[in-house]
Amino acid sequence: MTGARIEFHSPLTLLTRWMEEGNARLREVLITGFTLDLAFLERHLIGPARALGARITVLSDPHHSVHDAIEIRHAGRTYQHGNASCSGAFHPKLVLMVGEEEVWAAIGSGNPTTSGWGHNDELWLVLRSGLKQGPPALLELSDWLSGLPAAVSMPSWIAETVLEVAAMIVPEDLDGSLPDLRILGNLDRPLISQLPLGPTDVLRMYAPFFDPASAAVNSLIDKLRPQRAVVAVQPRWSQFHGEGLVEAISELPTAEFRLLDENRLRHGKLVEWTSDGRVTALVGSANITRAAMLKATQAGGNCELAAMYPAPHTLMPDGAPISPANLRVLSTIPAAEQRPKPAVPVTILGARRQQDLIGVELLSTGVAPISIEASATGAPGDWRVFHIHQPERPGPVHVSFSAPPTFGEAIRAVVESADGRHVTPVVFLTDSTRCLSRSTEPAGPRLAREYTYEELFSDAELARIFDRDLNRLLRVLADQRSPGGRTQATGPRLSTANQDDRWGNWLTSTERRLGPSLTGLVLPGVLKRETAEPTRWSVDLEDPGLDIIEDEDAEEFEPEEDRPESGYAPHIDPALHQLWRQNARRMRLAVSAEPAPPLELRMLVAVMHYNLLAAGVWGEDPSWRAGLAEVLLALVKPDQHVESVDKAEQYVASLIAIGLALLAQNTDLWGGTQDDILLQTVWAEVGIFAAVAEMEFVEDYLRSSEEIYAQVVGPSDVEAVIVLAQLSVDDPLAKVHAALDAAGFSVERVKGVWRASTDREATVRVAAQIATIIDGSCAVLVDGSESTCAFLREGAVIAVAQSTQPQWRLFRLSIVGTPSSALGGGDGQRPWHRCSRSEPSPELQALAKGIGVDLSKIELYLHTVRLGNPPEIGGVRGQLDS
Repeated sequence: MTGARIEFHSPLTLLTRWMEEGNARLREVLITGFTLDLAFLERHLIGPARALGARITVLSDPHHSVHDAIEIRHAGRTYQHGNASCSGAFHPKLVLMVGEEEVWAAIGSGNPTTSGWGHNDELWLVLRSGLKQGPPALLELSDWLSGLPAAVSMPSWIAETVLEVAAMIVPEDLDGSLPDLRILGNLDRPLISQLPLGPTDVLRMYAPFFDPASAAVNSLIDKLRPQRAVVAVQPRWSQFHGEGLVEAISELPTAEFRLLDENRLRHGKLVEWTSDGRVTALVGSANITRAAMLKATQAGGNCELAAMYPAPHTLMPDGAPISPANLRVLSTIPAAEQRPKPAVPVTILGARRQQDLIGVELLSTGVAPISIEASATGAPGDWRVFHIHQPERPGPVHVSFSAPPTFGEAIRAVVESADGRHVTPVVFLTDSTRCLSRSTEPAGPRLAREYTYEELFSDAELARIFDRDLNRLLRVLADQRSPGGRTQATGPRLSTANQDDRWGNWLTSTERRLGPSLTGLVLPGVLKRETAEPTRWSVDLEDPGLDIIEDEDAEEFEPEEDRPESGYAPHIDPALHQLWRQNARRMRLAVSAEPAPPLELRMLVAVMHYNLLAAGVWGEDPSWRAGLAEVLLALVKPDQHVESVDKAEQYVASLIAIGLALLAQNTDLWGGTQDDILLQTVWAEVGIFAAVAEMEFVEDYLRSSEEIYAQVVGPSDVEAVIVLAQLSVDDPLAKVHAALDAAGFSVERVKGVWRASTDREATVRVAAQIATIIDGSCAVLVDGSESTCAFLREGAVIAVAQSTQPQWRLFRLSIVGTPSSALGGGDGQRPWHRCSRSEPSPELQALAKGIGVDLSKIELYLHTVRLGNPPEIGGVRGQLDS
């Protein structure tokens, strides 16, 4: 039902009524104001509004915040705040709540502060309407919001939000209800021009500010042409020039002046007129000043918003009469207020993180260098310069630069000029994707409930529920991703303001699919849990003087990350080990299937395995190695259904590095055991990914454990894997060099030929061992104390020649054989072919050609060694590098 009413109360009561009337979900909350206290909003509004699912946007004047940056905990992470700047003051007071079916708008005089929404006497017009049918006034409010970004400078992402909200609140059907309700703004024309033309019977006015010459009062009288005028002031609280007010209405037949009581500030702004017994009230943000009433925003005036509506009775408060003569001598406007305000050299509008870049939007009135400073706490002495920008001309400035993950949440700009050092008020680094509405995404596959780290591993029933839930989710996603599967929305519906933030979008999708707790496990340190419980506050509608409760705990909404404490492995009761091994097997089967599940689910399975290994769930059973190998291979599967998210690669790389370090325990990358070969197989597939891992990320995943059969690795173990992977990227044979060094062989590679020396007599055995470690086509020369061996390998065929013997002998390896197993035991295997060194057979020539060596150069080397004068082998041709 559409309705409008004028009330004296805090907008906080709207949120209470929203919940009381069963409007459980909110899509958007938009708040604008002149003076702003974010600490107050965080304490009383952000928590419950966010718990209802809303994206919360706060827009205020850049220079009139009353909070201390060190008090602000959630700006940019659970709600977005930006500054709005124009030639005058950014002054509208609006609270807009948009749900699935309804929109509520409060237009009034109160700033979002303790005083504005609690102490002061304010005037608010509240409009409640459905979104299917509603009054034309909502279209007027939508038009004002749509025009706001063009008339007022604000952060680009806030501007897009405002435009989206403007489109949301237009009813599908304008039903003609509330025909007398008008929503007025002054973006492109003054408010005075939108008021009806008189004559009227009575004009009543009060406001906390009148301009010195009472120009606005004069214009209102000229426009409305009243027979009688009533002006009310508060000498202690309001600013006015008594003589100007008296002069402005002295020519009317009847003029009345009132002094309002001084118990509390009457901060409401009222222009009210009566015609033929009907009272019409103009309420909103506009004081009775030239900048508010007589100028458009685009012509240098303030930015104002007002509502005009018939009132059931006069809203003018009672007061003590004062004579014109006594009012003339009163003037409460400070002299400083009458002087033009100096232009500030720079105004900061907002700051936003997008992937690895920081974007800061400002307005500059000159070309002096602008320093961008950041702080983790906003406390004095905690500020650091991260970027210096040199503007080319005055005007809007968009600065973008890379910054470390430790870049502070509080941002400010500093300009050094001849007039001194100018420091802007603080803005807060915004993650616009995290601030998105949590109630607007389509229903998509997700875990059915929230699972906390501690409960998951300690509760047998919850472990079974999780197993069923996860496998259900994997089946649903597999069905959707398979050819011909029914595609459903699998992630959040993102606003256009955030389509370019793939990392933030993926984080939001991951949190919605897994829940905050498991997301914190998969991506440690990235996401903070947000409260789901509303704050407690009270505003008594019957007594507008009752203040808001101020004794709530400021920590109540501090997001807490649900993650393992101090990196310890979970303790899992031995009675549950078999259950978790079965769960792990089903997880592996699901993530190894085709098509591949989404990346976040494969990462979840990997992290779960690491925690189970650290808890000693497999005991002495070595099958964990094969299971972990499956998990690592699944991690690197390509995902055709989602865009690549570059930043996620760092987390995947860290998980792979840890997994390889676990598989490398008690194994060799060059060994021949079953576990060695498993490690080698997995390394060949995923080793390159470990090269980009960084220990800063790795350490968040590592677990320490006191369990008897725990499988854990330390930072040094993982770092060794990363170093070897990095060397392998730069040199594909780095792994081979490392294996040879570890085996005690000093080998150099020249022109594709591996050359070593040994003090042993069994040069063939040494060459076979080296060829086994190289594990591929190779040419090896080994100089011994008595002879030199030439060892060639291409696939399963091996050729061996010694400087002391006249023949080449060729051997074939078995399917599971290696050069070392065939010849490393003393050359016991029988050759299948022999040929003279001086006359190579076609079989030997084909083998040499496949390897890429020149047999004549090999023969020259062997012959020269036999004569006791070994030459350099730089002329030996080899193409093994390719």
